[in-house]
Amino acid sequence: SRHRVVRAGRRAGKTRLASVAAVLSMTQNQEVFWVAPVYSQAEKGMDLCIDLSRNLPGVYWSAHRKRLSFHKGSISFRSVFLVLSSSSSALDTAIFAKLTLVLI
Repeated sequence: SRHRVVRAGRRAGKTRLASVAAVLSMTQNQEVFWVAPVYSQAEKGMDLCIDLSRNLPGVYWSAHRKRLSFHKGSISFRSVFLVLSSSSSALDTAIFAKLTLVLI
């Protein structure tokens, strides 16, 4: 299926699930955008993704670009404003945080 929607209540593990999906997509050479209304809301997912990928050889974290890279795959952490102003057309996966759905 093109879209996956997670319907779950508070503290059900939605952010952890999205983090695992993002890291898995990154390791399959896909480009992932983690999108939140403001950047500070994406930080929890960013921290989880960094922790999940810490022991993977070849993973590079760019604090300046807010981006995890692995071979040809990556996870970029962005606010909605930065995504709307981005010219990237090669997006494979988008995770929308702090909304009512997660698109993977």
